Amino acid sequence: MGTVHRLVAELDAVRVELGVPVEDVADTVGVAPEEVSWWAAGLRLPSLGEVVGYTAALGCTVGFTGSEAPAGPAGAEPAGVAWLLDALEGRRAGIGMSRRGLARAVGVSYNTANRWSVDHPPSLSNFVGYASAVGWAVALTRRVPPPARPTTLPPASADGGASAQRVRRPPHRLVVLLEAIRIELGWPRSEIPRRSSHALTKTSLQRWASGFVTPSLNDLITYARTLHCDLDVVRRGSEEVTPEVRRRRDVLREIEVERGTREAQIGGGPFHADGTGPQWGPVAEEAARQEVEAGRRDQLTWAVRAQAVFGRVLRRDDPEELRAEIVKAAALLVAWLEDLDAQKRQREEDQGAGDG
Repeated sequence: MGTVHRLVAELDAVRVELGVPVEDVADTVGVAPEEVSWWAAGLRLPSLGEVVGYTAALGCTVGFTGSEAPAGPAGAEPAGVAWLLDALEGRRAGIGMSRRGLARAVGVSYNTANRWSVDHPPSLSNFVGYASAVGWAVALTRRVPPPARPTTLPPASADGGASAQRVRRPPHRLVVLLEAIRIELGWPRSEIPRRSSHALTKTSLQRWASGFVTPSLNDLITYARTLHCDLDVVRRGSEEVTPEVRRRRDVLREIEVERGTREAQIGGGPFHADGTGPQWGPVAEEAARQEVEAGRRDQLTWAVRAQAVFGRVLRRDDPEELRAEIVKAAALLVAWLEDLDAQKRQREEDQGAGDG
Protein backbone atom coordinates (compact mmCIF):
# COMPACT_ATOMS: atom_id res chain seq x y z
CA MET A 1 0.00 0.00 0.00
CA GLY A 2 2.98 2.31 0.63
CA THR A 3 3.90 2.21 -3.05
CA VAL A 4 0.33 3.13 -3.99
CA HIS A 5 0.27 6.17 -1.71
CA ARG A 6 3.71 7.25 -2.98
CA LEU A 7 2.44 7.10 -6.57
CA VAL A 8 -0.59 9.27 -5.71
CA ALA A 9 1.61 11.67 -3.72
CA GLU A 10 3.99 11.93 -6.67
CA LEU A 11 1.09 12.78 -8.97
CA ASP A 12 -0.02 15.54 -6.61
CA ALA A 13 3.56 16.85 -6.36
CA VAL A 14 3.77 17.08 -10.17
CA ARG A 15 0.39 18.83 -10.24
CA VAL A 16 1.59 21.44 -7.74
CA GLU A 17 4.91 21.87 -9.57
CA LEU A 18 3.15 22.47 -12.89
CA GLY A 19 0.53 24.73 -11.28
CA VAL A 20 -2.40 22.62 -12.52
CA PRO A 21 -5.51 23.33 -10.38
CA VAL A 22 -7.34 20.37 -8.88
CA GLU A 23 -10.39 21.47 -10.90
CA ASP A 24 -8.50 20.80 -14.16
CA VAL A 25 -7.55 17.32 -13.00
CA ALA A 26 -11.11 16.67 -11.84
CA ASP A 27 -12.54 17.78 -15.21
CA THR A 28 -10.19 15.45 -17.11
CA VAL A 29 -10.76 12.45 -14.84
CA GLY A 30 -14.50 13.03 -14.47
CA VAL A 31 -14.75 13.38 -10.69
CA ALA A 32 -15.52 16.18 -8.26
CA PRO A 33 -12.58 18.42 -7.27
CA GLU A 34 -13.01 17.29 -3.66
CA GLU A 35 -12.16 13.75 -4.77
CA VAL A 36 -8.76 14.87 -6.08
CA SER A 37 -8.06 16.67 -2.79
CA TRP A 38 -9.02 13.52 -0.85
CA TRP A 39 -6.56 11.49 -2.93
CA ALA A 40 -3.79 13.97 -2.13
CA ALA A 41 -4.66 13.82 1.58
CA GLY A 42 -4.58 10.02 1.55
CA LEU A 43 -8.24 9.82 2.58
CA ARG A 44 -9.21 7.84 -0.53
CA LEU A 45 -7.43 6.02 -3.33
CA PRO A 46 -8.20 6.59 -7.01
CA SER A 47 -8.97 3.69 -9.31
CA LEU A 48 -6.52 2.63 -12.01
CA GLY A 49 -8.63 4.40 -14.65
CA GLU A 50 -8.68 7.57 -12.57
CA VAL A 51 -4.89 7.49 -12.24
CA VAL A 52 -4.60 7.15 -16.03
CA GLY A 53 -6.88 10.20 -16.40
CA TYR A 54 -4.81 12.05 -13.81
CA THR A 55 -1.62 11.46 -15.81
CA ALA A 56 -3.36 12.72 -18.96
CA ALA A 57 -4.11 16.01 -17.19
CA LEU A 58 -0.43 16.40 -16.25
CA GLY A 59 1.22 15.27 -19.48
CA CYS A 60 2.66 12.20 -17.72
CA THR A 61 2.17 8.47 -18.04
CA VAL A 62 2.18 5.44 -15.80
CA GLY A 63 4.78 2.88 -16.79
CA PHE A 64 6.99 0.10 -15.51
CA THR A 65 10.63 -0.28 -14.52
CA GLY A 66 12.56 -3.51 -14.20
CA SER A 67 13.92 -6.30 -16.36
CA GLU A 68 12.47 -6.21 -19.90
CA ALA A 69 9.95 -3.52 -18.91
CA PRO A 70 8.35 -1.90 -21.98
CA ALA A 71 9.24 1.71 -22.78
CA GLY A 72 5.60 2.74 -23.09
CA PRO A 73 3.23 3.51 -25.95
CA ALA A 74 4.56 5.52 -28.86
CA GLY A 75 3.61 9.16 -29.27
CA ALA A 76 2.48 11.71 -26.74
CA GLU A 77 -0.56 9.80 -25.47
CA PRO A 78 -0.24 8.37 -21.94
CA ALA A 79 -0.49 4.66 -21.33
CA GLY A 80 -4.13 3.62 -21.06
CA VAL A 81 -5.61 0.88 -18.91
CA ALA A 82 -5.65 -1.53 -21.87
CA TRP A 83 -1.96 -0.98 -22.66
CA LEU A 84 -0.93 -1.40 -19.01
CA LEU A 85 -2.90 -4.62 -18.55
CA ASP A 86 -1.69 -6.04 -21.88
CA ALA A 87 1.91 -5.37 -20.83
CA LEU A 88 1.41 -7.12 -17.51
CA GLU A 89 -0.41 -10.06 -19.10
CA GLY A 90 2.38 -10.47 -21.66
CA ARG A 91 4.98 -10.41 -18.91
CA ARG A 92 3.06 -12.98 -16.82
CA ALA A 93 2.78 -15.34 -19.77
CA GLY A 94 6.42 -14.72 -20.71
CA ILE A 95 7.76 -15.79 -17.32
CA GLY A 96 5.43 -18.79 -17.17
CA MET A 97 3.34 -17.62 -14.22
CA SER A 98 -0.14 -19.12 -14.00
CA ARG A 99 -3.15 -17.04 -13.05
CA ARG A 100 -3.43 -19.03 -9.83
CA GLY A 101 0.18 -18.19 -9.08
CA LEU A 102 -0.55 -14.52 -9.82
CA ALA A 103 -3.57 -14.59 -7.50
CA ARG A 104 -1.45 -16.06 -4.68
CA ALA A 105 1.32 -13.50 -5.25
CA VAL A 106 -1.08 -10.53 -5.17
CA GLY A 107 -3.19 -11.94 -2.34
CA VAL A 108 -6.54 -12.20 -4.12
CA SER A 109 -8.79 -15.06 -5.14
CA TYR A 110 -8.29 -16.86 -8.44
CA ASN A 111 -11.70 -15.62 -9.67
CA THR A 112 -10.69 -12.03 -8.94
CA ALA A 113 -7.40 -12.31 -10.82
CA ASN A 114 -9.09 -14.14 -13.68
CA ARG A 115 -11.56 -11.27 -14.20
CA TRP A 116 -8.92 -8.56 -14.59
CA SER A 117 -9.42 -6.92 -17.96
CA VAL A 118 -10.24 -3.52 -19.44
CA ASP A 119 -13.87 -4.01 -18.38
CA HIS A 120 -12.88 -5.24 -14.90
CA PRO A 121 -9.51 -3.65 -14.12
CA PRO A 122 -7.75 -4.38 -10.83
CA SER A 123 -7.80 -1.82 -8.04
CA LEU A 124 -4.80 0.47 -7.91
CA SER A 125 -3.22 -1.50 -5.06
CA ASN A 126 -3.79 -4.81 -6.90
CA PHE A 127 -2.36 -3.28 -10.07
CA VAL A 128 0.82 -2.37 -8.18
CA GLY A 129 0.84 -5.88 -6.68
CA TYR A 130 0.41 -7.39 -10.17
CA ALA A 131 3.45 -5.48 -11.43
CA SER A 132 5.50 -6.53 -8.40
CA ALA A 133 4.49 -10.17 -8.87
CA VAL A 134 5.97 -10.23 -12.39
CA GLY A 135 9.15 -8.42 -11.33
CA TRP A 136 8.32 -4.85 -12.29
CA ALA A 137 7.74 -1.63 -10.38
CA VAL A 138 5.13 0.99 -11.25
CA ALA A 139 6.64 4.38 -12.07
CA LEU A 140 5.50 7.82 -13.23
CA THR A 141 7.20 9.26 -16.31
CA ARG A 142 7.07 12.79 -17.72
CA ARG A 143 6.10 12.87 -21.38
CA VAL A 144 4.66 16.14 -22.66
CA PRO A 145 3.39 19.45 -21.23
CA PRO A 146 -0.10 19.12 -19.75
CA PRO A 147 -2.81 19.49 -22.40
CA ALA A 148 -4.81 22.71 -22.59
CA ARG A 149 -8.37 22.42 -21.31
CA PRO A 150 -11.05 22.67 -24.00
CA THR A 151 -13.08 25.86 -23.83
CA THR A 152 -15.60 24.89 -26.50
CA LEU A 153 -17.27 21.66 -27.50
CA PRO A 154 -14.85 19.66 -29.72
CA PRO A 155 -16.08 18.65 -33.19
CA ALA A 156 -17.35 15.15 -33.80
CA SER A 157 -14.50 12.72 -34.40
CA ALA A 158 -13.83 9.13 -35.30
CA ASP A 159 -13.96 8.09 -31.65
CA GLY A 160 -17.73 8.42 -31.72
CA GLY A 161 -17.69 11.62 -29.70
CA ALA A 162 -15.66 10.23 -26.77
CA SER A 163 -13.47 13.34 -26.80
CA ALA A 164 -16.57 15.48 -26.33
CA GLN A 165 -17.48 13.59 -23.17
CA ARG A 166 -14.89 15.53 -21.21
CA VAL A 167 -16.88 18.73 -21.63
CA ARG A 168 -19.14 19.29 -18.64
CA ARG A 169 -22.87 19.66 -19.26
CA PRO A 170 -25.70 19.88 -16.74
CA PRO A 171 -26.38 16.32 -15.52
CA HIS A 172 -29.55 14.60 -16.71
CA ARG A 173 -32.46 15.53 -14.44
CA LEU A 174 -33.21 11.84 -13.72
CA VAL A 175 -29.58 11.33 -12.70
CA VAL A 176 -29.98 14.21 -10.24
CA LEU A 177 -33.07 12.56 -8.73
CA LEU A 178 -31.46 9.11 -8.59
CA GLU A 179 -28.32 10.54 -7.00
CA ALA A 180 -30.51 12.20 -4.36
CA ILE A 181 -32.14 8.84 -3.58
CA ARG A 182 -28.72 7.13 -3.39
CA ILE A 183 -27.49 9.75 -0.93
CA GLU A 184 -30.61 9.49 1.20
CA LEU A 185 -30.13 5.71 1.33
CA GLY A 186 -26.62 6.34 2.63
CA TRP A 187 -24.97 4.31 -0.14
CA PRO A 188 -21.57 5.39 -1.48
CA ARG A 189 -21.15 5.15 -5.24
CA SER A 190 -18.85 2.15 -4.76
CA GLU A 191 -21.85 0.27 -3.35
CA ILE A 192 -23.85 0.48 -6.60
CA PRO A 193 -21.70 -1.93 -8.70
CA ARG A 194 -21.89 -4.52 -5.91
CA ARG A 195 -25.68 -4.29 -5.72
CA SER A 196 -26.29 -4.12 -9.47
CA SER A 197 -26.70 -7.17 -11.68
CA HIS A 198 -25.49 -5.13 -14.66
CA ALA A 199 -22.22 -3.42 -15.50
CA LEU A 200 -22.65 -0.17 -13.59
CA THR A 201 -19.32 1.22 -12.44
CA LYS A 202 -18.34 3.89 -9.93
CA THR A 203 -16.59 5.85 -12.70
CA SER A 204 -19.74 5.82 -14.87
CA LEU A 205 -21.85 7.11 -11.98
CA GLN A 206 -19.33 9.90 -11.33
CA ARG A 207 -19.35 10.92 -14.99
CA TRP A 208 -23.16 10.96 -15.10
CA ALA A 209 -23.39 13.06 -11.94
CA SER A 210 -20.67 15.45 -13.17
CA GLY A 211 -22.39 15.97 -16.52
CA PHE A 212 -19.55 14.53 -18.63
CA VAL A 213 -21.67 11.65 -19.95
CA THR A 214 -25.42 11.25 -20.41
CA PRO A 215 -26.53 7.69 -19.54
CA SER A 216 -28.72 5.65 -21.84
CA LEU A 217 -32.32 4.81 -20.91
CA ASN A 218 -31.26 1.24 -20.07
CA ASP A 219 -28.55 2.60 -17.75
CA LEU A 220 -31.11 4.81 -16.00
CA ILE A 221 -33.51 1.88 -15.60
CA THR A 222 -30.71 -0.27 -14.17
CA TYR A 223 -29.64 2.47 -11.76
CA ALA A 224 -33.25 2.94 -10.58
CA ARG A 225 -33.77 -0.80 -10.05
CA THR A 226 -30.52 -1.01 -8.08
CA LEU A 227 -31.93 1.70 -5.80
CA HIS A 228 -35.20 -0.30 -5.56
CA CYS A 229 -37.08 2.44 -7.41
CA ASP A 230 -39.45 2.52 -10.35
CA LEU A 231 -38.08 4.84 -13.02
CA ASP A 232 -41.59 6.05 -13.91
CA VAL A 233 -42.13 7.06 -10.29
CA VAL A 234 -38.82 8.90 -10.28
CA ARG A 235 -39.64 10.58 -13.59
CA ARG A 236 -42.92 11.93 -12.26
CA GLY A 237 -41.17 13.17 -9.14
CA SER A 238 -43.68 11.23 -7.08
CA GLU A 239 -44.03 11.89 -3.36
CA GLU A 240 -43.68 8.12 -2.91
CA VAL A 241 -39.88 8.24 -3.20
CA THR A 242 -38.72 8.78 0.41
CA PRO A 243 -39.58 11.09 3.33
CA GLU A 244 -36.08 12.55 3.05
CA VAL A 245 -36.67 13.61 -0.56
CA ARG A 246 -39.93 15.28 0.51
CA ARG A 247 -37.99 17.23 3.14
CA ARG A 248 -35.51 18.31 0.49
CA ARG A 249 -38.35 19.61 -1.65
CA ASP A 250 -39.60 21.60 1.34
CA VAL A 251 -36.16 23.17 1.69
CA LEU A 252 -36.06 24.02 -2.02
CA ARG A 253 -39.55 25.55 -1.86
CA GLU A 254 -38.40 27.71 1.06
CA ILE A 255 -35.42 28.86 -1.00
CA GLU A 256 -37.75 29.60 -3.91
CA VAL A 257 -39.90 31.81 -1.68
CA GLU A 258 -36.82 33.64 -0.40
CA ARG A 259 -35.58 34.08 -3.98
CA GLY A 260 -38.86 35.79 -4.81
CA THR A 261 -38.35 38.12 -1.84
CA ARG A 262 -34.85 39.03 -3.06
CA GLU A 263 -36.15 39.75 -6.55
CA ALA A 264 -38.84 42.01 -5.12
CA GLN A 265 -36.16 43.94 -3.25
CA ILE A 266 -33.48 44.27 -5.91
CA GLY A 267 -35.27 43.43 -9.15
CA GLY A 268 -34.32 40.89 -11.79
CA GLY A 269 -30.80 40.41 -13.14
CA PRO A 270 -28.43 41.24 -14.50
CA PHE A 271 -27.62 43.95 -11.98
CA HIS A 272 -24.05 43.13 -10.81
CA ALA A 273 -20.77 42.21 -12.46
CA ASP A 274 -19.52 38.76 -11.47
CA GLY A 275 -16.30 40.06 -9.92
CA THR A 276 -14.72 36.59 -10.06
CA GLY A 277 -11.53 35.48 -11.73
CA PRO A 278 -7.91 34.39 -11.27
CA GLN A 279 -7.24 37.21 -8.79
CA TRP A 280 -9.05 35.08 -6.21
CA GLY A 281 -6.67 32.16 -6.78
CA PRO A 282 -4.70 32.59 -3.51
CA VAL A 283 -7.95 32.73 -1.51
CA ALA A 284 -9.24 29.57 -3.22
CA GLU A 285 -5.95 27.71 -2.71
CA GLU A 286 -5.90 28.56 0.99
CA ALA A 287 -9.51 27.41 1.39
CA ALA A 288 -8.70 24.14 -0.40
CA ARG A 289 -5.63 23.64 1.81
CA GLN A 290 -7.70 24.13 4.95
CA GLU A 291 -10.24 21.58 3.69
CA VAL A 292 -7.51 19.00 3.06
CA GLU A 293 -5.93 19.65 6.46
CA ALA A 294 -9.29 19.34 8.20
CA GLY A 295 -9.87 16.07 6.36
CA ARG A 296 -6.51 14.72 7.52
CA ARG A 297 -7.44 15.54 11.13
CA ASP A 298 -10.97 14.15 10.65
CA GLN A 299 -12.31 17.61 11.58
CA LEU A 300 -14.25 18.57 8.46
CA THR A 301 -17.11 20.99 9.17
CA TRP A 302 -19.82 22.56 7.07
CA ALA A 303 -18.04 25.91 7.39
CA VAL A 304 -14.75 24.51 6.07
CA ARG A 305 -16.51 22.80 3.16
CA ALA A 306 -18.52 25.94 2.33
CA GLN A 307 -15.36 28.06 2.39
CA ALA A 308 -13.61 25.65 -0.01
CA VAL A 309 -16.50 25.37 -2.45
CA PHE A 310 -17.03 29.14 -2.51
CA GLY A 311 -13.31 29.58 -3.13
CA ARG A 312 -13.74 27.57 -6.30
CA VAL A 313 -16.61 29.86 -7.28
CA LEU A 314 -14.49 32.97 -6.79
CA ARG A 315 -11.64 31.89 -9.05
CA ARG A 316 -13.80 31.09 -12.11
CA ASP A 317 -14.11 33.68 -14.86
CA ASP A 318 -15.54 31.51 -17.65
CA PRO A 319 -19.37 31.89 -17.45
CA GLU A 320 -20.12 28.18 -17.96
CA GLU A 321 -17.54 27.07 -15.40
CA LEU A 322 -18.71 29.76 -12.97
CA ARG A 323 -22.29 28.56 -13.29
CA ALA A 324 -21.27 24.94 -12.67
CA GLU A 325 -19.37 25.91 -9.51
CA ILE A 326 -22.28 28.05 -8.23
CA VAL A 327 -24.58 25.03 -8.66
CA LYS A 328 -22.18 22.97 -6.53
CA ALA A 329 -22.06 25.72 -3.89
CA ALA A 330 -25.85 25.91 -3.85
CA ALA A 331 -26.07 22.12 -3.49
CA LEU A 332 -23.70 22.22 -0.52
CA LEU A 333 -25.76 24.93 1.17
CA VAL A 334 -28.95 22.92 0.63
CA ALA A 335 -27.23 19.91 2.26
CA TRP A 336 -26.22 22.15 5.16
CA LEU A 337 -29.83 23.32 5.57
CA GLU A 338 -31.04 19.73 5.56
CA ASP A 339 -28.49 18.83 8.22
CA LEU A 340 -29.64 21.74 10.42
CA ASP A 341 -33.23 20.58 10.04
CA ALA A 342 -32.24 16.99 10.89
CA GLN A 343 -30.44 18.21 14.03
CA LYS A 344 -33.54 20.18 15.03
CA ARG A 345 -35.75 17.11 14.55
CA GLN A 346 -33.35 15.04 16.65
CA ARG A 347 -33.39 17.60 19.46
CA GLU A 348 -37.20 17.67 19.41
CA GLU A 349 -37.34 13.85 19.50
CA ASP A 350 -34.87 13.73 22.39
CA GLN A 351 -36.87 16.38 24.27
CA GLY A 352 -40.11 14.47 23.66
CA ALA A 353 -38.53 11.26 24.91
CA GLY A 354 -37.31 13.07 28.00
CA ASP A 355 -40.74 14.54 28.69
CA GLY A 356 -42.29 11.11 28.34
